[in-house]
Amino acid sequence: MHCTALLTQASAKDCIGKFYPFTEVYTEQLYKGGPLNALNRSIIAGHPEEAIEPLRGLAYSSDPSLAKKAAHNLDLANRVIESKPQGSEEVWNKFIRRG
Repeated sequence: MHCTALLTQASAKDCIGKFYPFTEVYTEQLYKGGPLNALNRSIIAGHPEEAIEPLRGLAYSSDPSLAKKAAHNLDLANRVIESKPQGSEEVWNKFIRRG
């Protein structure tokens, strides 16, 4: 591919990422309190993958209440990740297939 074509393709992908935002709406509640609050912020901000490992650890807490809440939040975070749209890459691939 020619250098100009590569730059054009990179610019197109960048624009798609900026102008085709994806939003998911979930109605389930996250348990809150203590160490869960910071992890919830990551999930709500669209970065559920950052909460996975810490939530796994908390799900094995010696505190049964915390372990139950962390397991619930972990399950929700995993479902968010699994259902997360591919975003700009998906839009780009659809555009390429049209041509």
